[in-house]
Amino acid sequence: MNLERKIMNPMQLRTNCIGNIFIKVIFILALWLSIHFEVQAQDFWRRTGIPGTGHVYALAANSKNDIFAGTIGSGIFRSGNDGSDWTAINSGLILNFTNVRAIAVGQGDHIFAGLTTDLCQGSGIFRSNDNGENWALLTTSLPDLCVVTLLIDSLGYIIAGTERGIIRSTDGGANWATVDTDFFTGAIKANPFSNDLFAGTKFFGLLRSTDRGETWEKIGNESWHRQIESFAFNTHEYIFAGTFGSGIYRSRNHGENWNAVNNGLLDTDVAALVVDRSGRIWAGTYNRGVFYSRDDGENWFGINSGLEHHQVRCLLIDVNDHIYVGTEGGGIFRSIEPTTSVQETIDSLHILHSLQQNHPNPFNPETKIVFFVPPNAQQQRVVIKIFDLTGRLVRVLFDREVAPGHYEVMWDGRDAHNNELASGTYVYRLESDKNVITQKMLLIH
Repeated sequence: MNLERKIMNPMQLRTNCIGNIFIKVIFILALWLSIHFEVQAQDFWRRTGIPGTGHVYALAANSKNDIFAGTIGSGIFRSGNDGSDWTAINSGLILNFTNVRAIAVGQGDHIFAGLTTDLCQGSGIFRSNDNGENWALLTTSLPDLCVVTLLIDSLGYIIAGTERGIIRSTDGGANWATVDTDFFTGAIKANPFSNDLFAGTKFFGLLRSTDRGETWEKIGNESWHRQIESFAFNTHEYIFAGTFGSGIYRSRNHGENWNAVNNGLLDTDVAALVVDRSGRIWAGTYNRGVFYSRDDGENWFGINSGLEHHQVRCLLIDVNDHIYVGTEGGGIFRSIEPTTSVQETIDSLHILHSLQQNHPNPFNPETKIVFFVPPNAQQQRVVIKIFDLTGRLVRVLFDREVAPGHYEVMWDGRDAHNNELASGTYVYRLESDKNVITQKMLLIH
C-alpha cells in the first residue's frame, strides 16, 4: 500500500475539521432554535401583568369586561384593556386589609370583595358602586371573619364563606345573618340550572342548600368532602368538585353520588374550576398548571405552553371567552385566543402541549416524563430522545407505536450504555408524525 495515499495533507485535514465543526454548530443551533422558538410559537398563554405582589387569589369581570384582581398583600387592581395594564383601586379600604381572597360582581355591576389582614386578625366585606373607584365596608355589625369565598345569586343575595361558617345578606349587604357556624367554608357555588347552592367545608364535609342559602344540609360523608376548593357546572348539569389532595370528583345526579375523574390529571391539588361556553372544563392546580377536559372530565390534558408559573390559585372566563389564570407569585396570564375560536388549535396541539415538564425537576437520581396522545388521534409512533447541551444524543428513552392515552416514562440520568451522566442541563424531545416539542431538565448529583 502506498503510504503517501493514506496520509491526508494538512489542507485536506483542516478542511474536514472545519466541515465537521460547521456541521456540529449547525446541529446545536437547530436544537437551540427548537427549544426557544418551536414551543413559543405555539404558546397558549401570555402574561398580562403582575399587579402588586403577584400573588393573585381572586379574579372577576363585570359586564364591560373590566377585570378585577384580588391580591395577597396589595389589595385590589383593575384592568380595562384585557390585562395589559393594571391600576390599584383601594380607596376606602381599611389600610391594613390588603389580602383579598374573594371578589364577586353583582347586579348593576356592583363589586363585592372580601378582605383580611395577615392571619385573618381582621376582616370585612366591602362594596363598590363605581367600578372600584371607592369602597365601603358592609359588615360593621359582624365580628371579624376571614372571608374566603363570595357568591352573588340571581336575586342579588350575598352569600359569604368564612373561616367560621356562612353568612348571608338579602338586602345588598345592609344586614347580615349568620347561617351556619363552626366550620371553614372554602367554596360556594350556585347551580345555574336549579339555583341549589353547594358549599365545600373543611372538617364538616359537603353542604347543599335548596332555599338560597337560608338552610344547609350535609351530603354524604366521604373523606374528600372535607377538602373541597372549587365547584363547576356544565351544560349536561354535571357538578364538578375540585379538592385538595383527591383531584376532581363528578356528580351526575345533583350531588347525591360522586366519582373521581382524574385520568391525565397530574396534580390532585385543584384550586379552581371553570366551564367555557363550548362545555370544556378547565382546572387550575396548585403546582402543575392548567388542565382541560372536553369529555365531561373523563380525560384531562395539560395546556401550559407560555404559562411560566404553574402555581394556580384562581381562574376566570371573561365575557369574550378568554381565560385568565391567577398565580402564586407570577401574576396573571391570559389565553391568547378566546376558547370559542381555538377548537382546531387545541385539537391540533394535543400532542404538542401534552409533553409535560418532567417531575421532579431538578432531579436526582431519576425523573418522570409524561405525555398524552389525544382521544381522536390514530395510533402513531412516538419517540423521546435526550440530548446534552452540545447537541449530542445521549439516549433514546422511548420509541414505539402508541394509542391514545396517558404515558409515563422514567429516566435515571444514564446514557444508552448505562453510564451515569454528569450534572447539568439536558434536553428531552418528543417526536411524532406531526409534531416535535422539546423541554429542558436539570440533573444534579
